[in-house]
Amino acid sequence: MTKTLVAQLPPMSRADLQQFEREGGVWGKQREIRRKQLTVSGVVALAATGFGFTYMKSRRNTWLVIGMTLPLFTGFGAVAGQAIGVTSYPSVVSNQETTMMRRVWWAQQCSKSWSKSS
Repeated sequence: MTKTLVAQLPPMSRADLQQFEREGGVWGKQREIRRKQLTVSGVVALAATGFGFTYMKSRRNTWLVIGMTLPLFTGFGAVAGQAIGVTSYPSVVSNQETTMMRRVWWAQQCSKSWSKSS
């Protein structure tokens, strides 16, 4: 028989997330890796958007054409950036497992503070 406990936990602050990265073992390390992967993806998407704008403007296209093609450049940049990020910073555990372990860790932290205040 499994027991399910449902609790409304307070949101984690930036300091709590940084503490999880330090104390969370391999799951904390994965959270840091995932953040780096997403940063690479965002930077490449932004660079592709900038390149697309510059390229389309240099070809003397109208604003309508520029506006219609920028999402394509952005999408391509996001996909390429994700591939580059995952290759540059390989994952050590799955992101779903990391999310679950972060929640478990946060529940333990909250129970410690609740038991101290009682």
